[in-house]
Amino acid sequence: MNKKSNRKPQKRNKRKDNGGMPAWARRLLEKIETQIQEQRKEIKIFKEELKTYKEQVQAYKEEVQAYKEEVKMLREESRQSIVKLKEELEEIGKMAREGIKLARKANQQIGHLTNKLGSYVEDFIFPSIVGFFRDTMEHVDEIIPPGLKINYDGEDFEFDGIIIGKFPGGKHAIVSAFIRSHITDKDFKEATEKYIQNFKKAFFTRHPEKANYSLYLAIGCIKMDKSVENNLKKYNVYIFYPSENIADCINPDIAPEDFN
Repeated sequence: MNKKSNRKPQKRNKRKDNGGMPAWARRLLEKIETQIQEQRKEIKIFKEELKTYKEQVQAYKEEVQAYKEEVKMLREESRQSIVKLKEELEEIGKMAREGIKLARKANQQIGHLTNKLGSYVEDFIFPSIVGFFRDTMEHVDEIIPPGLKINYDGEDFEFDGIIIGKFPGGKHAIVSAFIRSHITDKDFKEATEKYIQNFKKAFFTRHPEKANYSLYLAIGCIKMDKSVENNLKKYNVYIFYPSENIADCINPDIAPEDFN
């Protein structure tokens, strides 16, 4: 039979820190305090961000308000500008209408003067052209003064005078006059290309019996550009230019180009 032992069980002593708190509790407390500190920091950061956000919102509101005031001011300025513009446009329209009336009147006067000048130039130049070809041709059969209009293909063409006759040797010819107050290189180009081609189409369509006649061009003026004067040799057309009280042919010895 076993005998009971008289030894009492020994109690395990729990470790305590210097404050009398178990180590595990102290560690837990430290962990909690650390988390609290971190949360405080996060709350502080959040508050600062919230403050910044509120400041930004306030600044945005102020910008929006300033924008609204600016828009309002611009609308008012635009309204005033539109009113002023309408008034100015009405004034300009009134002035333009008056200007148009004056311009039309001036154009009529200029047109009248231009026609008178054109008639004067033609009346001065064409008789000299006729006189030259009376002396040059064997005989002159017909003289058509400036102003002849011929309708061709629905379009009216006006010509500055025509002389029809026969040169010595039996050569029948037509001389078409091109008369301007001022002759430039551009005018020579027009005369020797567009003008004479229009004459051929219109005149020979009306007078097919003369379709085999030679066609010469006589250009007359009271003023010519220096470039034209310096290059007269390249033009194989008769040129008439004032000399004293008449217009003389200044290149009578040319071999004129036959445009037909």
